[in-house]
Amino acid sequence: MSFAIKIALVALLLPVSVARAEQSSLESLVGTEIPVFQCNMLSGGSLTKDGIAQLKKLREKGNKYCLACRGDECIAKQWPEGRVQELQLCQSLYCVPARFPKNMLFDQRGWAPHKANVVYKVEKSGRGKLLSYTATENAEAVSAFRKEINQSVGSFLENTRFVPLVVDGQRKELVNLYYTVDINKRN
Repeated sequence: MSFAIKIALVALLLPVSVARAEQSSLESLVGTEIPVFQCNMLSGGSLTKDGIAQLKKLREKGNKYCLACRGDECIAKQWPEGRVQELQLCQSLYCVPARFPKNMLFDQRGWAPHKANVVYKVEKSGRGKLLSYTATENAEAVSAFRKEINQSVGSFLENTRFVPLVVDGQRKELVNLYYTVDINKRN
């Protein structure tokens, strides 16, 4: 069974959200809908200088195991429910930022309470880039804040630094990451 068919089957078997492909380079691998890979970015902390050095060494081996790449883009592979160790390994290699911005998302105080999936990519430079922000609970109340949310979350991700992804000596984008946020009412 070819690698592309295996990826497609795993994507069909897992109940995951999808992100649209920005370019056609990965479309030959998984089609126009790219399955997203869950990161727990806001709960994992950030890396030290020693951690960054170790991460670079470990990624050399982990890239083939955790990623599928075409051209300048890569996706993190999906793992079935029973493969928790593989999932956690890949999350530790590709989801933990090197540095967060000094100002986290503090400007969210006026937003309606909601839960949302934040789909993003890590550009070749190591900067995050917002691809979509989709409210999964209380979406109608959030629609009034759409522009503000996109600007705030986009800025947060742009100012979050990741270790740039290098595969076979070339910098690549990691295009299928997401995390979930839970915005609660604050007084």
